[in-house]
Amino acid sequence: MYEIGVGVEASDEMASKRYLRAAEGGDSFAQLRLGDMYRHGRGVPQSYKDALEWYRRGAEQGEAECHRLIGYMHETGQGVKISYGDAL
Repeated sequence: MYEIGVGVEASDEMASKRYLRAAEGGDSFAQLRLGDMYRHGRGVPQSYKDALEWYRRGAEQGEAECHRLIGYMHETGQGVKISYGDAL
């Protein structure tokens, strides 16, 4: 709700705090969203390293979009050396 401003004023900082709490508790969707926030520097300092870590946690739980984004980061060299093998 905080991320897009549904019923509250939109706040990336508040959204990232809520996602962090849920992500640390093992929620794979929150891990995906938190990874996105780190990748784009929304509500948290921009960090490809942290984005990749949260995507990996979500991927380990079967979150398909996390798998895709890990591949994208390897394909484009976001925070990692470009590796088409790792992207695949």
